[in-house]
Amino acid sequence: MPPTLTIPVRPSQRGEPVWELLDILPEQGRWSEADYLALDTNRLVEFDNGCLEFLPMPDVIHQLIALMLATALNELSVGGQTGLAVPSPFKLKIPNGKWREPDVSYLTPGSLHRYRQEWWDYADLAIEVVSPDNPNCEYVKKRSDYALVGVPEYWIIDPAAETITVLVLEDGGAYRDDQVVHPGGVAASVLLPGFRVDLNDLLAKARRRTPGQAPA
Repeated sequence: MPPTLTIPVRPSQRGEPVWELLDILPEQGRWSEADYLALDTNRLVEFDNGCLEFLPMPDVIHQLIALMLATALNELSVGGQTGLAVPSPFKLKIPNGKWREPDVSYLTPGSLHRYRQEWWDYADLAIEVVSPDNPNCEYVKKRSDYALVGVPEYWIIDPAAETITVLVLEDGGAYRDDQVVHPGGVAASVLLPGFRVDLNDLLAKARRRTPGQAPA
C-alpha cells in the first residue's frame, strides 16, 4: 500500500509547502482536461486520463538539441514556403484523454490551417529528446500516442545512446522504424526531403555550447 500522507493541522508556514491546497486540488485520477489546461506552473506536466504526469526537467544538452532542431525546421523551405516548429512547453492533444508536450512540434506549410495559439490536435512531425530518467516514455508510450494522433513522422533523439530513430506512420496506424542512425550517420526525413540531421554534428554542437562537455 502507498504511504499515508499526513497533513499537519496547523496553517502552513513560510518556507513550507502550502498543504492547504491539497483540499482544493483534484485527486490523481479526478483531474479534468479543463483543470489541466488551467494549471499554471513552471513544471513540464502532461495529462493521462485524469492524472498529472510530471516530467523530469530537461538538462542543457536536451534543451539545446530541441532548440537547434526547431530552428532548423523553422528555416526549412518546403515548396518555397516555411512551416512552423514550436519547442516545448507546448501541448498536443491526444484523442484518448491524454495531452503530451513534444520537445518539438512541427506543421508543414500545407498544415498551417490547423494552427491554433494555445495547443494543437495534430502535428506533421514530433521530435522527442530522450530523458535518461524514463526512456520508456519516448520509445513506447509516446510512440503509441503520436500514432493515435496521426503524426506522420516521429523522431527520437537519444543523446546517451547517441542515436536518432526515425519512425514513419503506416496505413495501419502504427509506426515502423524507418532509420536508426548511429554516430557517423545522417538522419533524413521521409516527409521533408530537405530535412537532414548529421548526428555527430548535432551532438557536437550541443556539447560545445555546454561548459565542461567535450564534443563527440
